[in-house]
Amino acid sequence: MKPQRLLTVLALTAWGGALLPLPSGGRSFLLVDASDSVGGAAAAAALLEIERGPGPQRRYVFGVRPDAGTGAPLEATPLALGAAGSPLGAALRGLRPRLRRGDTLAVWSDGRATDELPAAGIWAGVQVLWRQPPPRPRIAAVDAPPAWPAAGQLEIEVRLADADSASGSLEVETRPASVATGALEWLGADALRLVLSALQPPETAVELRLTWVQGTRRDRHTRVIAGAGRTAFWSPDPGVRAALAQRPELDAVADYSSGVAVLAAVRDVPGAAAASTVTAVAGWLEQGSAVVLCSPRAADWLELRQRTGFTPFVPAPAPGAECVLVLDRSGSMAETPHGARTPWEQACAAVADWSRWWPADAGLRVFPFAEEAGPAFDPRTPDGARRLREELQPAGPTRLAAALERLLPALGEDAAVVILSDGRVEEAEPDADWRGLGRRLASGGRAVRCVPVGPQADARVLAQLGTVVDAAGTLDLRERLLQALSAPLRTGAGASHPEPGALWTLPAAPPALAERDRFAAAAGAETLLRDDSGAVAAAALRARRGVLVGIAAEPGAEWAGAFAPLVQEQAAQPRLERAGGRVRLRGRGAGWMVQVDGADGPLLQRPLDPVGPDLWEVQGVPAELPVLVQGAGRAWSLPAEPPDEHTAPDQAWRDWLEAQRRAPPPRRPVAPLLGLGLICAVAALGCERRGRHMSQAAGVLSRHPREAGG
Repeated sequence: MKPQRLLTVLALTAWGGALLPLPSGGRSFLLVDASDSVGGAAAAAALLEIERGPGPQRRYVFGVRPDAGTGAPLEATPLALGAAGSPLGAALRGLRPRLRRGDTLAVWSDGRATDELPAAGIWAGVQVLWRQPPPRPRIAAVDAPPAWPAAGQLEIEVRLADADSASGSLEVETRPASVATGALEWLGADALRLVLSALQPPETAVELRLTWVQGTRRDRHTRVIAGAGRTAFWSPDPGVRAALAQRPELDAVADYSSGVAVLAAVRDVPGAAAASTVTAVAGWLEQGSAVVLCSPRAADWLELRQRTGFTPFVPAPAPGAECVLVLDRSGSMAETPHGARTPWEQACAAVADWSRWWPADAGLRVFPFAEEAGPAFDPRTPDGARRLREELQPAGPTRLAAALERLLPALGEDAAVVILSDGRVEEAEPDADWRGLGRRLASGGRAVRCVPVGPQADARVLAQLGTVVDAAGTLDLRERLLQALSAPLRTGAGASHPEPGALWTLPAAPPALAERDRFAAAAGAETLLRDDSGAVAAAALRARRGVLVGIAAEPGAEWAGAFAPLVQEQAAQPRLERAGGRVRLRGRGAGWMVQVDGADGPLLQRPLDPVGPDLWEVQGVPAELPVLVQGAGRAWSLPAEPPDEHTAPDQAWRDWLEAQRRAPPPRRPVAPLLGLGLICAVAALGCERRGRHMSQAAGVLSRHPREAGG
């Protein structure tokens, strides 16, 4: 390019940059605080409300479990609930690269940051809105035995939060009325002791309704205590509740309340939306409940993990098993009905989720095809994940027969084949021998599953290749695909046996197991039952104040009866807390020891001292060091105390919002750009004049060569 043209282009570019407006985002974001001062269930409820409405386009969450990250905001699904301080500053810094001028960020938080906030005005031109969560209930927890004792009184401890003992009062109502309420006794400034009595131990569940009254505000809490020698269960399934009511050792409760165990199918957890599942499970576990969830299908447990971050199971395919997905990426996979996600987008998302859950030592291959069949790849590798997410795009006709012919020589005898396609091959391959292809695919006993895609899928072709998953079309594409991918896990009916050495009381003769998928215990979960093949049939995972029990079966009253002792043990488990330089144990703490180790040996080694009924404590514990608590043949490690967001002020957050609001909007450097454009234009004009003079001089020389030479 000639110099004058280059300078002209630079001048025009500089002037255009000075005059054109800055790019605007126009997107909406939601940042949710799930730290302890807000409450995990409350945070999930906020996500649920957003999900029900038009909602922001992107949701993030912070204040999660210490092992879930470094404090930077995470995608809202899965939502790993927990308490790790309230790193609002780190969350804002983490979102900074994602936001641009014209975007809107709604922050759902109490503003009690436990780290330093970033410099004000870092998002000039971004609208930041503060959405304050509702105040936490002042009745924080109720500690009570799971069932009425066979003789004597029943003692309950009520713990309060942000309550004023001088101006507030506790109202108590019991059902049945034959249960009498004794005097209330204060245990420090934030706890009350309540004694209930009855002439005869109640034979059915007792409902305890507590109301803390302070000013015009009334905070209510309902607690259910099973009858003497019984266990209280609730289920969202009316049929399961009716079966529970027929068991003499169980109390069936009509509605969920604190103190009852939950027995439910994973799919029956209230709410179809992800956030509502989080709300239900997190709320139950925060109350200290035993949550017994049941399903024989791996796809259900994957969905629970995606929605809540909790699962007691991981898939356990048989040794040597491999899953091969034949993935249709023809142009019809890009058709979008009614503005929903395309079949291609749904399929890629489901495969990505499954690949993150599938064991590393089990084979998993994706074999894409359209007009031509591409090479197979493992979506668990970085290159495979990038190819699935970015490189592959739907286009071209559906040449399914050619793809299967190319795949057949590379299939192992133990491979399970999943074909995801719309089967619309009438134009590309009208004369293919589909039935013969199906026989060759299934040779050697291979399982072949076909997942139809879209309302116009040709099920006749797919049915000749293998078993069509959900031929009636009652499930969405994601569910159909996950069911098909779990084919290598299927195992037959059989018996199960208690795991030797388990820390729970387990049934001597567990109920029989029907056909199901094979599982292993997830990280942190304890195996409870195994089947004859060694696969895990039941596992327990401690989460929040409760325990999540997973059973590889459909829910039934027989499972509630089998695990009733575990539920009672869970309610009676000692609960350890650490805050304000003290370690506190609620339960039987006689003989328990607290130990803090430093670089040169133990800094503190002291027994827990009784400070109230079933309340033990050690003070003067260094907050910055982890603590080892030992007793009853077990040991617990408590991490160092995170900053206490409960007492952190929100004034820094209010000041930050005001500074952000007053920050001037971003402006282009108009004057320098105009000046640069002027300089380039003048230089281009000079080059043009110089070129013109040189052309004139050259013309003169050509007309008078002798004079020029002389």
